[in-house]
Amino acid sequence: MSVTDRFLTEFDLPPSLDGLGELAHNLWWTWDNDATALMADIDPSRWDDVKHNPVALLAALDDNRLAELAADKVFQARLEDIVTRFREAMVAEPETDLGDRTAAYFCAEFGIHESLPIDSGGLGILAGDHLKSASDLGLPLVAVGMAYRYGYFFQQIDETGRQCEVYHTNEFGVLPAAMQCDESGVPLKVEVALPGRTIEALIWKIMVGRVALYLLDTDIETNSKDDRLISGHLYGGDEDTRIMQEMLLGVGGLRALNAVGIDPDVCHLNEGHSAFLIIEQMRIANREQKMDLRSALTEVSERNVFTTHTPVAAGNDSFNLDHVREYIGELIADTTLDLDEVMALGLDRPGDTHSRFGMTVLALRGSRFANGVSELHGNVARFMWKHLWKDLDEDNVPIRHITNGVHM
Repeated sequence: MSVTDRFLTEFDLPPSLDGLGELAHNLWWTWDNDATALMADIDPSRWDDVKHNPVALLAALDDNRLAELAADKVFQARLEDIVTRFREAMVAEPETDLGDRTAAYFCAEFGIHESLPIDSGGLGILAGDHLKSASDLGLPLVAVGMAYRYGYFFQQIDETGRQCEVYHTNEFGVLPAAMQCDESGVPLKVEVALPGRTIEALIWKIMVGRVALYLLDTDIETNSKDDRLISGHLYGGDEDTRIMQEMLLGVGGLRALNAVGIDPDVCHLNEGHSAFLIIEQMRIANREQKMDLRSALTEVSERNVFTTHTPVAAGNDSFNLDHVREYIGELIADTTLDLDEVMALGLDRPGDTHSRFGMTVLALRGSRFANGVSELHGNVARFMWKHLWKDLDEDNVPIRHITNGVHM
């Protein structure tokens, strides 16, 4: 099955301005100063009104302004230079010896540009910079996240001087997001079974240079009103909402990649939010290769790496055991895996029924490599999680460090 990219916003541009549509549908322009300046010069006032979103900007331009731009020789020369540079960047020889092996980068948030507000800060900015850097380097990376309809809140001060939360609506049809469809043009959907029902999610693709970012969206009519809000708010809702979001990100995210024809050679879990994908991988290994739990865990952990970010215990997601049991029980219902043994993978101390199910614990047990995000954080992380390796000295706990970088 071939997959079709279908943009919901069409541009009726003069032929000499076709390059603008090409640039608008790839976030590469966000880290090219000349391209950013060109977009702003199209209509400076409206550029601010649309929160620096070129898709919305071009869709709103009237024929007179388009005619002016098409007749502007200086603008045309700038556009031609930028489009040439963009096309060269998209086909540049990858500087990698990884061949056709693909890494899939899972994260709950991506901070790429203000026109796509699906992040809340540090973790998302790091993730966005990873994608930009991977594009520049030609690394064979794809990414998976959530298509938050309302994202994270913005802060405003009301007339009484109090801080209040304000949410903006993300309309993916007027973002540089392509709905993923089959060769007949029918939107692709992934299904994830939850207690008592099955939800569906659309798949959007956003190009960040050469890197494809796939986002999952439950705001569709086939889902109930409550389930449509699973992809509503970043870090919003109660514990049940968070578990559903993390099931969608990990389990649904892996299924989304398969739906668009990608079978990643390695999955990079950026923080523990996507760790349920480890259980999905084990489910597949049990179903298709008849592996028992230990064999499946050994097999899938070779395909996973994990980055932990949070240096305090309270910042690592953990959930009520009975609550998680409902969801994992539904996920592995078609396998011969033992539910208690699977649940133990998320316990600090297996057998302790008073503990909580830890997503970081699951990620550490289901990955062949783990790292903190600075040398100091590597030390802190080894101290925090040394109890998972009782036979090892703290210095030998298998959590390394890779110091965070930024994309300039």
